[in-house]
Amino acid sequence: MADKVRNGRAYSEVKDNAKKEHPCILPYTDLPEIEKAKDRGSVLRYPTHVQAAGYEIEFIKP
Repeated sequence: MADKVRNGRAYSEVKDNAKKEHPCILPYTDLPEIEKAKDRGSVLRYPTHVQAAGYEIEFIKP
């Protein structure tokens, strides 16, 4: 999100691509639950995408 803000995106109640405004330019904790669920879904699919690309995730205990 910080990258989008650095590139001129800003919060607005109404999405406006021309003005680079979006209602989800908020801290995660302030997002509506439906938006948080989308983010969680994306993260949960990471292992599948990594495997499809021919890589694997290895967990190493510190």
